[in-house]
Amino acid sequence: MGVSLLDGVTGVLTRISDRATGSAVYTPNAEGYIAVRRTRAGNVIELESFTPGIQGQTLFGPSAYITTEGLTVIPQPELAPDVDGDGRPDAQDSCPGRAPLAGVEIQPLEEVPPLATGVRLHRLADTFAVNWRHGVERGLVRLSRRGESLKAIRVPSAWSAYSVNAGQWHTRPVWLGDHYDIPYFHGGGYRHRISRLGLTRDWQLVGDASPLYVGGGPAWTDANVNGFNIGYWSIQQTYDPERQALGYWVSGNAGPHGPQRRRSFRLDANGGFIDETANPLPPGIHCPQITRRERTFTRDDLQLLCGWSGGAALRIVNMTGDGLAVGLNQGMTDYAKGTFFATYGEQSGMVAYVDRTGRLHVRSISGDGDGRPTSVPQMVSGDLISVRGLSVAATDGTRNQFGVAFIASGGVYFVGLNADATPVSAPIRLSPDGAAIYGAPPQVAWTGDRWMVIWRDLAEGWVQAHGRFDCP
Repeated sequence: MGVSLLDGVTGVLTRISDRATGSAVYTPNAEGYIAVRRTRAGNVIELESFTPGIQGQTLFGPSAYITTEGLTVIPQPELAPDVDGDGRPDAQDSCPGRAPLAGVEIQPLEEVPPLATGVRLHRLADTFAVNWRHGVERGLVRLSRRGESLKAIRVPSAWSAYSVNAGQWHTRPVWLGDHYDIPYFHGGGYRHRISRLGLTRDWQLVGDASPLYVGGGPAWTDANVNGFNIGYWSIQQTYDPERQALGYWVSGNAGPHGPQRRRSFRLDANGGFIDETANPLPPGIHCPQITRRERTFTRDDLQLLCGWSGGAALRIVNMTGDGLAVGLNQGMTDYAKGTFFATYGEQSGMVAYVDRTGRLHVRSISGDGDGRPTSVPQMVSGDLISVRGLSVAATDGTRNQFGVAFIASGGVYFVGLNADATPVSAPIRLSPDGAAIYGAPPQVAWTGDRWMVIWRDLAEGWVQAHGRFDCP
């Protein structure tokens, strides 16, 4: 028998096919029909249109296994939006407008000595910069968003901090409205001093070196007589609402000599002394200052992430305007191993630490400034063990995500995080298989549209990689 179409309104029956047909059903849009045809080679399933002039299309067959009964058409479910066509619906894709990461391209970090033992990557007011050290030598390299070395400054060893006992440390340039200052430590033993050198916006060293916080009171005298351990000090840009001017906030733990106190100094843009505090130490001996949005501070903005090198409690300590430590109840964990890092984005913050089993954990903190945890600890290193050398960076306020770079199982890895500390994917390896990785912490920053990660390969020296590593 053939196929006829019955008009439900007029009752007119119209013959549309005389070919032998076993069964037929409408297509989901009712613009045609699907039928089983009999042929000598076996039955076939065909698609026919009601529109005159359009040829039919064979879907299946011929085959002896196609029967003429039970033909059913099931509408295809509506496909979920997939803008980048990677097979992952946008609702389940951390980067819906970007194709999956095809590979990691590694480039050398120019102007940095291959054997430099320490590198810090800074996002400054108008640029990116790498601060490196090698022995008694220091240097700064200005970077573009794509990692090109735009300007290199070699800081003579006479300006450097060097002490076998106290270690070596370097500070980030401080933006003072129309120029940068480069603070640096110098001296020997635990009796270091802090001085500064001017740097123009186009990265030209200007003027002579001059000391910081000269002319203070008892805390200044204590710092100059007893010295300090430079590894626990921070120097940050501040904004003084009363003076409506940028300046410095210099704060840190005392060294092993003299009273065990935390000294803090407020300075104007010329490095001149404004006031000081000297208070009992907060809990923990390692208390780096948490970077707040990598912008200006007021005195009430200061927060410390305090822990112990041997592994114990990890806390966020809020500092009041007079230098006192408050908010000691903001505990992050009781099981930190001694490797930890924290930063703020524009809306919230993130703390990362290694536990006693050598695995990486993260925890989100509120963006209102009190350091309150807003998530439970999340283990994000997967099967990787012996995590060390980590750093954390935030994206912009629109994305409000974070990235963690770390060393584990002989390689450099990256894991992207949502604001609630949940990972967007499993960690991905950035360094090549078999590469020998130096133990200095890899550095990470968000450049506006991708991540920049820097680490030291023992064979290649300091290298960098750029990409959306949170889009694997």
